[in-house]
This record gives sequence, structure tokens and C-alpha cells, in this order.
Amino acid sequence: MKTFILFPVFVLIISTNICAQSYRGAELRTHESFTYGRFEVRYKAAAGSGVLSNFFTYHDYTSPCCEEWNEIDIEILGRYTNDIQTTTITPGQKIQNSHTKLKFSPADSFYTYAFEWTPEYVAWFVDGKEIYRQTGEHIATLVYGQKIMMNIWAAEWENWVGTWNEKQLPFFAYYDWVAYYTYNPGNGDSGTDKNFTLSWKDEFNSYDADRWGKATHTFNGNRVLFTKENIVYKDGMMILCLTDDTDLGYVDKVAPGLLWARLNKNIVTARFTERINPDDAIDIGKFSITPSATITNIELLKDQRTVRLQIEEPQPEQKYKLIIFTIRDDFETSNTQAYDVVDIIRDKPLQFPLKINAGSDISYKDYLPDQSWGYETEYGHMDGYHRKYYNSEVNGTEEDSLFLAQLEEVVQYKIRVPNGVYNIQLGFAELELNTVGKREFDVWVEDSLIFYDLDLVRDFGYAQVARYNAQNVYVSDGVLDIYFNNWISHPVINSIVVDQSATGLPDNKPNLPRKSGLGQNYPNPFNPQTTIALYLESKSFMELDVYNLLGKKVKLIFAGEKNAGQYKFNFDSQNLSSGVYFYRLNARSSKGVITEYKKMLVVK
Repeated sequence: MKTFILFPVFVLIISTNICAQSYRGAELRTHESFTYGRFEVRYKAAAGSGVLSNFFTYHDYTSPCCEEWNEIDIEILGRYTNDIQTTTITPGQKIQNSHTKLKFSPADSFYTYAFEWTPEYVAWFVDGKEIYRQTGEHIATLVYGQKIMMNIWAAEWENWVGTWNEKQLPFFAYYDWVAYYTYNPGNGDSGTDKNFTLSWKDEFNSYDADRWGKATHTFNGNRVLFTKENIVYKDGMMILCLTDDTDLGYVDKVAPGLLWARLNKNIVTARFTERINPDDAIDIGKFSITPSATITNIELLKDQRTVRLQIEEPQPEQKYKLIIFTIRDDFETSNTQAYDVVDIIRDKPLQFPLKINAGSDISYKDYLPDQSWGYETEYGHMDGYHRKYYNSEVNGTEEDSLFLAQLEEVVQYKIRVPNGVYNIQLGFAELELNTVGKREFDVWVEDSLIFYDLDLVRDFGYAQVARYNAQNVYVSDGVLDIYFNNWISHPVINSIVVDQSATGLPDNKPNLPRKSGLGQNYPNPFNPQTTIALYLESKSFMELDVYNLLGKKVKLIFAGEKNAGQYKFNFDSQNLSSGVYFYRLNARSSKGVITEYKKMLVVK
């Protein structure tokens, strides 16, 4: 939760004639309240900006807010593809939370999450591995019985959860099972130090009305009203649904649409409102770019919501639109989008060295102002707010104003850059807390942990400017990512400087694996035979086929599973007339789906 929430978040009941929520969410909660123990769940979260799907415990207090507040949370924010937020809230609504960088997207598959609540600590786990632990005086105030809860809702605080767009509806979060272990120190058989014993596990094969209740309330800051109809049991899962106020339950009657599209060099990246049918996603005939731009390759990313279209060289300054035709979603009963169109946003190349005044939304000297990250921006933060300390003094710099304003509670920072190697300088100054142990956080740049348990007062001194240089950072996806994991209090940062490296790949950088793809056939033109070479990055189910100019498949060369490696296939055009043809590789693997087309010419 966020420190600016001033009202009970999960139980403040507001009658529907007062509250004008136009969307419907869901919350399942136990009748019984629990104290110490291990609380475990396996679920797949909802993906999308503005939505949360959670697992938590909460004390239904009766005292005035917030004298008996007790809450322990696992919160998955749909805006992130690799993050989990873990939180305790104690009497007085005192919030202690952290974000942890994950190696996966919680919306892509089922993962197991847990937390242990004991008199000495609260610790959180992902797939059995501890990721975060809270100790300290506030743990002793977690003493009230708490109900086990799961919910899906949409928060109004867009800085925290991201921009809301109802085109994304409906959302679904899938819960496979929940388990509760009693705290049994010295006599258990599970969890940390075998101090927990399994009490019960609900596999969600059906609704257990003796154990669970379905919520019908809302609270301030929530866009949705919880409704019983949006809790559905199906296929051994409990599914929480977030819908409009008409089509309730596990129902999707909405066709997929385009949220946005961006052009970088000759790659158009497009985002859909929901998961789309994999075959439609890579069908070159279902996409068009106007004014005319030939699409030569389509790749569907692992999230099944994002595609990358390779086009022939775009015209400078030309404004393009992306059009889609008859694309289905990936729901059980598919919905088909007959037509949708969005303007393609062109990247605006940043100048290097790039300097960002991360602590302020105004520029300073040659430092650009900070801003929020979004599909329309070239750089910006996700979560966080600016705080100024202009009555303070800072040491170790002549750029005082730069370090008297800082970005606090940031979770991620993103910058669009050309693929390549960069040198990054991060600037910090602690001006709020002057005691060791009051603020500790990690900093990641791409996949490298550059600071573990950074305490600015301990490591550099209070009001002392600290600059850190990360050298030879390799970016391969067009976005430089900086991540912040907090242990105590919230991360802070004052400045970011990014410069392109003139030395190329660092010597100790391992060679990156080649991407799956097609080589040009040889000979070309040909009659009647040619050879087609291709490379598979990983074990894949692949299809290699040939199409004419009308988009009709005229020959299947190969369909089947192949291990990673280089392959060559012979193609005989004996039954084809002269002309231009396309040959296509479609490869599906654990890394996603890739489709690539190349031209060849038959001459007879």
C-alpha cells in the first residue's frame, strides 16, 4: 500500500448509492481469523495498468481508524512485468513495504508465494525462496487475528498502479490453491527452521462456504465494487474477475484492441489490450501500416500482448498508422476484432550524454526534467514522487540544486536507447534521514546488481553527494532499465547520466546467443531448386512454408520439433510458375513465438 492512503483500504464499506464505482471486482475472505503461521498461495496474477491482484491477511477492526490496524500483503501490480510488492501495516496505519525484482512476470504463469508471520519477524517467499524480511519494533504490534483474503481491484492512484484504461477489461486472476500452516516452533515440519505445520489446504475444486465468504463492499480509492458473481470456480481454480457492471463473472465478450504502437528505426512495437491468438498474431495478412510500409517479419512476445513488426525502411518524418484485421483474443471462446487502428508514435532519439534531473520535474542546467514513464515518453520513473530540501546544505558538489531535490519511493526507471553499450552514472544524497540503518535499498542496472543494501549515511555520509559509475552496461531490448529494491524505508535518487560507450562490448561480456531467424535462400533467383538456411535459438516447434503474393500457402517444407542449431532445407519449385514468393519461418519455444518472412524469385 502507499503512505498517502488515509482511509481503511480493504474493509471500509460504502453504500452503492454514495459511491459511484462503475466497475466490478471480487474479494474472497475466510470467516476465521488467524494469527502466527505460514500463509501460502499459488496463483497467476492479472496483467495490465491500473489493476492489482493480491493475497493478504487483514484484521477486521472495530475501533476508530486506525488503532488496531494489522495487515500483511502480497500485492501484484499489473503494470509491472517483474515485480512484487510486500507490505505490513500496523496500528496507526504505519506502512512498511518493499518492492522486489523478479526473474519472471507474475501474469505469465502460476507461481507460489508465501509469507511467514511470527512474533519476531514477517518474511516473504517466492517459489520457496525468501525474498524479504521485516523485523523491528513494529512486528510486536502485529497481534490481532487476521482473515486470509484474495482480491482483484483497480486503484485510483495512477502514480502507484499506472494509468487506467477500461479497454483492458475484463481482467482475471487465477488462484490454484491456498494453504495455512500453524506456527509450531521446534515441532513443525515445514517452512523456515521447520517451525510450521500444515493445518489445511484448499485446492479450490469447489466453493467451501464454511471456510470462505464473498465480499460485497468497496473502499475509498477503489474504482470497483466487490460482487459475489465475480468469484468463479472452474477447472480446479478460483478465478477473481474484474469486469464492467454488466458482463459479470468469468466471461469475455470484448474483442482485443490496440493500446498503442511505437516505431524505432524499422521496428514497430504494438501493445494489445489482452492476450491474442498466437496464430493471428504472426499472420502478416492481419496487419497493415499506412501510408504503405511493407511488413517483413512479425514476432509475438511471451506475454502474448505485444508484437514486434519489422518493416522496410520507413520514410523520415512520415506519420504512420497501424491497422489490424480480424484478430482473435486467446480466451476460451474467442472474440474477433474486425478492425482497429492507432497512430504510430515515432521514437525521438535522445542526445548523449543524457542527463536527467531525477528529483524534479523542471530542468537544471543541461539536465532534463524528470517525468513519469509511459508509452508516449522517452524516459521516466514508475512510482515515486519528488521532494525538495532547498533549506538544506549538501557537500561534495557544485551542483547543489541538483542534489537538493530527489525522487523518492521509485520502483523502476526506464530510458529508451538504441541497443548497445552504455556507461551510467547515478547520483545520490541523503537529506532526510541522518542515522545509519534508517534507509537501505538495492539498485539494479539491467540484470546487474550494482548496490546491495545501500545505506547512504553509512556508506557515504549524511548530506554527502555520492556518484556511482556503472560501466559497459549492455542494452539489447531498446530500453535501459534501472530497478530499486528497498529493505528499510524507500529508495531515493537525484540524478542519472547515460553516455554511449565508445569501446563496444566489454571484454568480459559473454557472446549473446543468436536469435532464431531465416537466412536468405541460395541461389536466388533459382530454377527449380534452392536452399533455405535458418537458425533456432532454442528447442522449438517450427514450420517452414511458402506463400504466393496473394498470401496463399503453396508449399509446406517442414513442420515439427527441432533442437537449437543451424539447419538447411532444400526447396523444389517444380510445380510453381515464375514469380515472387515468400518463405516463412514460424518457431514456438519457451522464449516465445517468432515469425519471419523473406522473398525469393522463381525464374523459368
